[in-house]
Amino acid sequence: MAFYITNLVWKIELRSLLKLVALNLADRAHRDGTKAYPSVRRIARETGMCKRSVQNSLRQLQDMGLIQIEKPAQLETRRPTTYQFNLEKLHILAKEQGNQVGKLAHEMPIPSASCAREEVHDVQAPGAYPAPEPSLNHPIEPTEEHTGEMTSLPAPQAFDLYNTFAARNGWPVADRLTKRLIDHLHNRLKDLSGLDGWQKYLERVEHSSFLCGVNPRDWVVDLDFLLTESGCIKICEGSYDDRPARQRRAPRYLTDEDIARNVAKGLGLTGQQVTEFFGKPFDDAE
Repeated sequence: MAFYITNLVWKIELRSLLKLVALNLADRAHRDGTKAYPSVRRIARETGMCKRSVQNSLRQLQDMGLIQIEKPAQLETRRPTTYQFNLEKLHILAKEQGNQVGKLAHEMPIPSASCAREEVHDVQAPGAYPAPEPSLNHPIEPTEEHTGEMTSLPAPQAFDLYNTFAARNGWPVADRLTKRLIDHLHNRLKDLSGLDGWQKYLERVEHSSFLCGVNPRDWVVDLDFLLTESGCIKICEGSYDDRPARQRRAPRYLTDEDIARNVAKGLGLTGQQVTEFFGKPFDDAE
């Protein structure tokens, strides 16, 4: 799952069906926007759309220049079409539309405190007790429990620790700590009991040859994969740990005695009969 691309898709303006399909592709794309190959049937099942709507949405996303076909479908291997995102176009749209939203928000008038109080009391139902006046000048302070939870889950430190491991193991380095990444880091830090558990988690990944690129696809683990719940469970269960090489037993070749014994057993012959046939002594069949 590429949280980075998903975040870009959320920021751009798209019709609801187009955004559903784009988010579904982003959920399976790599961080560089490539290798997104969910089938039309799977997208339809997960989004609640019909297949025709999914096909039309994919075609419109291509016409808009947001995605393009990386590899066509392969009927022999039954592999669906592989798509890749146009990251440059996504960046431009997200930046332009983000600036427009920020400009509109900046130009909106800010209501005064007296006006806000009047609006609160205007919605009071007849016969109901008056609501207490909201505190407009004093923000709600975080509780000790909430503050302790925030300090015990240091997402920036976990982010930097990942980049340290990534630099020395050849993993993709994460360039920006977004709010979405912070939320997922908090979830994993809770599961792993804090920063010490996160470090042990990364050390286990570091000692896995498969996760470090020794696999048929030359795939290397990244931060997005480490933050998924399913990936975390598999790593903690040891599914990607290196296994000791199995020693193959030397093949056992049949001797003349073995052949004679099998023949005697299958045909019900006595040892004397088999001896006469092979021309060498042989004990009676078992």
